[in-house]
Amino acid sequence: MYRRQLIANAGLIELARKHNVKLIASNDVHFVNTDDAIPHDILICLNTQSDYDDEDRMRYTKQEWLKTQDEMNLLFADIPEALETRLKLLIK
Repeated sequence: MYRRQLIANAGLIELARKHNVKLIASNDVHFVNTDDAIPHDILICLNTQSDYDDEDRMRYTKQEWLKTQDEMNLLFADIPEALETRLKLLIK
């Protein structure tokens, strides 16, 4: 799934720049702390009635925690305008 997201992101960045649309840095949040990734994964199994070791079950990347500003800066270092837009929204 992550590889597909990278491809989609590249296309979205290209479209935004082509059409002069602002980009914003964000991430999908499903839990607060990095330590919550495995408990979240177990909850997904319970909610979908899947076995934890089932290869075909629903999975997340375990990257869906609420990231700090420093973590976001690292993730989006190659797209500074997206970080700038994010900061503008946070300040307002």
